[in-house]
Amino acid sequence: MDRESEEPTALGLHSRTTVRWPVCLVTPVSIMEGETESINLDGVLISCHESPPHEGTFSLLLEISERPPFKATVKLAWTTLLHSDDSAPTLGAYLQFVSVGDADRRFLEEFLAGDRPADVDHLRGSADDILMDTTVPQAVPGYEGEQAEESSAVGGDYETLSVKVAARVHMRDVARSLGTEFERLRDLNPHIRGYYLPVGQYTVNVPRKVAFKLPAVLQQLSRSISLRGDKMTDSHHVVQPGETLKGIARKTGVSVTKLKRLNALDGNVVRAGQRLRVRSGKQH
Repeated sequence: MDRESEEPTALGLHSRTTVRWPVCLVTPVSIMEGETESINLDGVLISCHESPPHEGTFSLLLEISERPPFKATVKLAWTTLLHSDDSAPTLGAYLQFVSVGDADRRFLEEFLAGDRPADVDHLRGSADDILMDTTVPQAVPGYEGEQAEESSAVGGDYETLSVKVAARVHMRDVARSLGTEFERLRDLNPHIRGYYLPVGQYTVNVPRKVAFKLPAVLQQLSRSISLRGDKMTDSHHVVQPGETLKGIARKTGVSVTKLKRLNALDGNVVRAGQRLRVRSGKQH
């Protein structure tokens, strides 16, 4: 954390301290990334490439070393152009805090006062505290959570997080949103069958450098599926352009033979838009 200077702000009486923390914003339409310019108890000024929504509230995540991500609900107060000597002007957006958790509020007060906690561990909390839900996680069938935590500690370059997934999300979309490789994500999660993160609460292994973004990514992807009205159920699959029966079998975890039997197919040819029955009642 680079705590550089303080200056007055037009919003509130609190001083504003210059910091450089990675930012992740979850808006109703997208996931935005940027960097903090300064912060106070009222809100945070960030630099970004596009403007956040002018109406409503959205989620903010700040990646801060030695502690879980700082989480808050914010709204856009104003925007401005930020000028730099070595680059083109970027957009500055001041995000006003609407709600902040008690632990994050205490951390911010101590940081702005210059009183960094001697023991940061008490700020960490459990993994559930920084995610979307605080209920006790349930493991994916056939998977023991303790074993995953041990392997995570040995690997050293990824983290095991408890997540709650609201809609069936393709792991390729998750990897793309995290900015990591699909194959890497698949290799880290052998306990998850098929290509989708199933609906429910369980643990997921993600590269350490992008772990803080996972809750926001899952929230946004699930919301996008809901807005599109996609019915990503385990009982049917709508054939997409370019898909083959073999590829669908690989995605759904259902054999080609069973797909042909369920759908009374004589051959291996399927057409775009065709609705296929797949195995129901199980997560893949």
